[in-house]
Amino acid sequence: MTPAELIRDLACRGVHVCRSDFKLRWAGPADVLTPEDRERLRLWKWAVLAELAAAESADPDHWRFVFNERAAIGEYCGDLSRPEAERLAFEALNSEVVGTDFDGTA
Repeated sequence: MTPAELIRDLACRGVHVCRSDFKLRWAGPADVLTPEDRERLRLWKWAVLAELAAAESADPDHWRFVFNERAAIGEYCGDLSRPEAERLAFEALNSEVVGTDFDGTA
């Protein structure tokens, strides 16, 4: 079994695995996650985190949410205008997702 197969297998059994920074989180029926599943998640933590991050990067809804969240933080916590907060959120995501600065340099 691979980390991706483990994630799919757990999902089929009603266990949703997600990441929070560098931590794994899961939710589902208490009796479904076996001790073997917990051990695999512990042993494969970094590979599972990488799988989840890759899946998120392919999900446009995820990036839309992240963009809006960052723009809202800039607007409400940073006292920026909405257009300025959106510009900064776009620059940050562009750098994070594409790996370049806003001007196109690496």
